[in-house]
Amino acid sequence: MSIKSNRVKNGYSLLDDSERKEVLDFILDFEKSNTEKRKSLTESLKNIYLGPTSKDICPCCGKS
Repeated sequence: MSIKSNRVKNGYSLLDDSERKEVLDFILDFEKSNTEKRKSLTESLKNIYLGPTSKDICPCCGKS
């Protein structure tokens, strides 16, 4: 398994039930989307996920 896959699995395992449902809904929407919509979904994630913004450790990848 790749490092990226392991990060996703780790992050997913830390979610509660409602958060896991939200992620699964996103994955299903992403998988059935065309290339243009996938670009849009990916860009929106890049805009909201900035990683740790303080001295905190990222819960997904462990980086500070």
